[in-house]
Amino acid sequence: MTIDAMRFMHGGGMICICTPNRRDNRRRVVTWHCLRVVDSIDAARAVLAHFDKDGITDAVAINPSGTITDSAMAARFFRVYYGMQ
Repeated sequence: MTIDAMRFMHGGGMICICTPNRRDNRRRVVTWHCLRVVDSIDAARAVLAHFDKDGITDAVAINPSGTITDSAMAARFFRVYYGMQ
């Protein structure tokens, strides 16, 4: 699903934990697969840590109505988005 679709489905204030679904020819993410929806940055950190333990290393936190202000989460997003992982 695109970020616009996430915004429509989950509304403001929610954070989606997503993995890449489809990439374009430049390896940038076009659509995402939403694994879980949480309501705070702390919950997102906990879910991402849990997914890391399970081997899902390309999961990122996306806030469809705004930006993620946590610098580590933002860096992780751009590594996954641009396929640098």
